[in-house]
Amino acid sequence: MVSLQAPTKDGGTMSTDRALAADLILTNAVVYAADAARSRHEAVAVCGDRIVAVGSAAEMEALAGTGTEVLDLGGRLVLPGFIDAHMHASAAVEELYDASLAGCRSVAECVAAVARYAGEHPELPAIRGYGWSDTYMPRLGPAAADLDAVVADRPVILFDDSYHSAWLNSAGLRRAGIGAATPDPDNGIIERLPDGNPAGTLREGPSALAERAFPPYTPEQARQGILHFQRTVAAPYGLTTVQDANPRPGRDAALEAFEVLQAAGELTARYCLSLWIMEDQPLDEQIAAAVDERARHTGPLVRAAWAKLFADGVIEGHTAVLKEPYADAPDMHGDPVWAGDGLLRASVAAARAGFKLHYHAIGDAATALSLDAI
Repeated sequence: MVSLQAPTKDGGTMSTDRALAADLILTNAVVYAADAARSRHEAVAVCGDRIVAVGSAAEMEALAGTGTEVLDLGGRLVLPGFIDAHMHASAAVEELYDASLAGCRSVAECVAAVARYAGEHPELPAIRGYGWSDTYMPRLGPAAADLDAVVADRPVILFDDSYHSAWLNSAGLRRAGIGAATPDPDNGIIERLPDGNPAGTLREGPSALAERAFPPYTPEQARQGILHFQRTVAAPYGLTTVQDANPRPGRDAALEAFEVLQAAGELTARYCLSLWIMEDQPLDEQIAAAVDERARHTGPLVRAAWAKLFADGVIEGHTAVLKEPYADAPDMHGDPVWAGDGLLRASVAAARAGFKLHYHAIGDAATALSLDAI
């Protein structure tokens, strides 16, 4: 039997070598202990919120008391909880409140899905959506004109399946303040028509800028989104710790929602929050806001000890930074998200503020930039 430390009623610990009545015993199982020996066992005992021992069925049954629940697993495998180092748990809110294009395979299918959603939600002043893919889109990305044909009276913003590109209708572009006179940014791409007008697709920085012009999710919507993630992803797949990759201080209602859920005892996993430090906002102000945000998340299940920095974008949008040109776009190799030594300066500022660094780097050149910053 492998004995661990079990919590006592007064908050201390007791060894399983002493008399102990387990709350739960899983038996007739294949229990993988994930120890140095990669040992396997027949049963596991749980007391409170801790696994206290693994061993043979007989050894674990000896820990049973009158109130112990015993589950016969019929030979099924029991694994320790999984830790996912990069997810977007709080983004699950989109599955509850936005138009889904996840099953679409063409521009026409996407437009039809948006038309249905708009018809079902006449009360919404603006429409958000997600899930289209560059794999079936034209080279310039999807066009505003296609959306205008079905929704012309309300702003529309639709993120792709990488969340690095956004498709807007003309009303959405106007709301975001993006037009023919808008200069090309250093931190992304405004896809344009031959006459210089925006075509409808924004990549990287401009897509994030446009999103700020749309109503954010409410704290209650964010709370429901996290609960939805726990029900549909964390619990079914055994995730017990998740790094939520880029909530934004001062903008993302999920930051408040995590604390509300923790206080209510409704979190079923631990959450490590990587706070997004953006390239187009004052660095000092963002670091100060991140420090304040970190101080709000010191409980056992929610921490915000990481700073998220983007070095580049994604391959499918031609925004990942490569050392050699793209095979299908020989005139492009991607541009760094941060101009000049910006990534280095942001990394130093975040590290000096006590944050662990979390980089998004897809291309080989972006990976080199990130390693140089470290």
